[in-house]
Amino acid sequence: MNQYEINGLNYFAEEGCGRIFILSTSKKQFKYKGKLLENLNDKQFEVLSFIFNQNNSFIELSDFNKLLSTSTDETYTTLTKRRDLLLKELKTILSVFLELDESTVFKYKKSDTDKRVKLLKLNCITELTD
Repeated sequence: MNQYEINGLNYFAEEGCGRIFILSTSKKQFKYKGKLLENLNDKQFEVLSFIFNQNNSFIELSDFNKLLSTSTDETYTTLTKRRDLLLKELKTILSVFLELDESTVFKYKKSDTDKRVKLLKLNCITELTD
């Protein structure tokens, strides 16, 4: 995924997928094909921004725990449940917004170095073209 900044807006272009996302971190807006996604809360927007800023690389699920931690005394189980719930909500919101099946929004795989570690990235959606 390529990132461009024009007039304070971050443009993310997914090569070979025919899709361009516009993410404005200053206005906290996410656009796709001219449609504005308006029903994201602050945490959902923060996670979506985090995913985009990884340049289409796979992200360890545990990396999301750092974003969702509100204090130092939270247990791993609490963070994992919070992360899973937030990613499920985000997947549902994006599937409706992008008019896709929920199973195609994210791509998952296991780490090459440690098979216990799950990785996630926004899936390249080849059916969508401008």
